[in-house]
Parts: sequence; C-alpha cells; structure tokens
Amino acid sequence: MPDTTPLEVEPLSPADGARDVALDAAIPVAFDEAMEPLSLELTLARDPGGWRYRWNAAETAVTATHTRFAAGTTYTATVQARDSAGNPLAAPVVWWFTTAGAARNVYLPLAPSGL
Repeated sequence: MPDTTPLEVEPLSPADGARDVALDAAIPVAFDEAMEPLSLELTLARDPGGWRYRWNAAETAVTATHTRFAAGTTYTATVQARDSAGNPLAAPVVWWFTTAGAARNVYLPLAPSGL
C-alpha cells in the first residue's frame, strides 16, 4: 500500500512566540518521517541570508544556519516540504520569534570630586 500520510513537522525551534532568541541561533526542523530534501522551502520574513543546510542521515531533520539575525527583530518563518513518497505537509507551517535586543549602554554615576 502506498504512503499517503501527510508529512508533519515536529516541535519547532525557536519555539513559536519565543523571545530573546540568540542572533546566531540555528533553525532546526524535524519531520515525522524521511523527506525529500530538495523539496524543503524554509523562508523567513526579513531574510538574514547566508543559509546553509545540514541534514541528518535519515533525512528526517535539517539544521539551517544563516548570517546573524538583526537584534530586537521579529521574524516569521515558514516551512513547506514533501516526504520521500511525495506527500506534502497538510499546510505550510508558520511561526514567529523575536531576537534578543541590542546591547544597552549602562551609565554609572561618577563619584563626587573631593572624596
């Protein structure tokens, strides 16, 4: 019997709605079954560029690295893909996260002169 089960994405990282995500955080995506790596479409609104993808041997997970995210920025990620039998996700998977804010300067009061 042919495989007709839609592909599913396992828990996302960064998690949907995550805050203070590291600027160099990778985006790992895991699937519930082997998939067709060339079918992967991972997009980010405000694309940082410089994408590199590393698959596990079973072709059930990919880790995407990129150029650093911008500080204090909200990103919306979308994944679309097909499994090795050609079954797509039932719908694109969409989630968002916000990166850590820019470093803040800390100003300390000066000691009064003459002490």
